Amino acid sequence: AAPAAAAAAREALNDLDLGELAREGATVRLRASRGPTALTRTIRALDAHGLEPEHLRVREPSLDDVFLALTGHHTEIEEVAA
Repeated sequence: AAPAAAAAAREALNDLDLGELAREGATVRLRASRGPTALTRTIRALDAHGLEPEHLRVREPSLDDVFLALTGHHTEIEEVAA
């Protein structure tokens, strides 16, 4: 709930090498390719450091997310003039 707790959480997760970590204020985001494993290891690491998440959200990648990861580009829709 506080930026200091988020900084501590990011530090606790940094050494796990689970994926891309980012902190914005009181929020820590983790992008991981092995979701179930990352989730389990994340909860264990936070618990070991005496940290309890206020909120936890897991999101499956959309087709757009997968396309971006594979190509490095967002999907673009061309409008065809009639």
